[in-house]
Amino acid sequence: MKYFFIPACLLVAPLQGQDLFKSVFPAGASRVDSEVDGIFSSDIKVVSFTTRFQQQRGKTLYRFGVGRTDHDVDYAPAPGTFTLPESLREEAYNVEFGVQHDYRPDLQFNLSATYSDGFTDHRSLWISEFYRQSFQFLPSFEDPDPLSFSTSTGFEWDISSKHKLVGSYSFSRARIVSGNAIDPVTFDDVVIEEPYLNTHSGSLRWETVIGNRIRTQQTFQVSRVDAREERFQFRSDWALGLTDKLTLRLQAGVADEDPAFEAYYGGVSLAYEVTPHWQIDLGYRRYEDTGEITASNFNTAAPGLSSAEYTISALYQTGSTSVRASLGIFDSDFDPITNPENTVFANLFRDREFVTARIAFTRTF
Repeated sequence: MKYFFIPACLLVAPLQGQDLFKSVFPAGASRVDSEVDGIFSSDIKVVSFTTRFQQQRGKTLYRFGVGRTDHDVDYAPAPGTFTLPESLREEAYNVEFGVQHDYRPDLQFNLSATYSDGFTDHRSLWISEFYRQSFQFLPSFEDPDPLSFSTSTGFEWDISSKHKLVGSYSFSRARIVSGNAIDPVTFDDVVIEEPYLNTHSGSLRWETVIGNRIRTQQTFQVSRVDAREERFQFRSDWALGLTDKLTLRLQAGVADEDPAFEAYYGGVSLAYEVTPHWQIDLGYRRYEDTGEITASNFNTAAPGLSSAEYTISALYQTGSTSVRASLGIFDSDFDPITNPENTVFANLFRDREFVTARIAFTRTF
């Protein structure tokens, strides 16, 4: 009979590798969330990719995320702007990090930070192209290089089994593209605005459980952008369990900012649990405002907006994995532009119908 001897180090190494993996990824303490969101119209396509990882270690929860947004925009100038049509392709990237610590079983504190590099929305990209073509010959003009940094801190206090208070404060600093112009009297090159915008905001949210079938939360938020007045917002959310398998969700909100901004919005959705693993949601949202206020000519104020969105989504859950997919129609209707200085953006602020799509994946391990 032959005997084969295996060196002990070959047996110990795999065990050490397993122990190392368990120490880095304790069972049930980690989660990965990945999602892809997109909006699509005949001349605007924006797709965002995001992946987040979080892990609970003792009393502290760590979060980390990365994302990318692809813009595909057809620039179409209004008559008389002396600019040419252009196909715009841009990518934006962002990184985020957060920590939440359980100070007590009923009290948590959190801190997060986010950095982004690139255009955050298709409107800024469109307006940037207008400025580039119109003023690139001016000595003060610089190629756009938008970026932003934001940080926030807050707390969650479980006052009782039916009441929770959540508070937060955030600050962001964004580098935008300065507006340029030519003085009509001296014909000198003029930089209209500073290239940085600072935003401060704070919010309080009160969550309540009413009986066995009703949950509600009321949110009050105040924010301020440089050179503008405070914007006040209030939102009310309700979730009502109509039956064991059917849930109705309602939302209503209002925003106000001097001297002349008002916004109203609301939504309703129905979630039906088809099986223990499948859920179907139908949703409708409505939004109206009186037109944006701006502190920068680059972020040119949009006229009044009225929009509606219809969505359908499906959620599949099994064990530690869930997948949600949704599809929707987003219809936006702008008021006519009455400010003569903004008529050059008539093709940007025209009525559009977008198709929206989203798929999200979550895995706990």
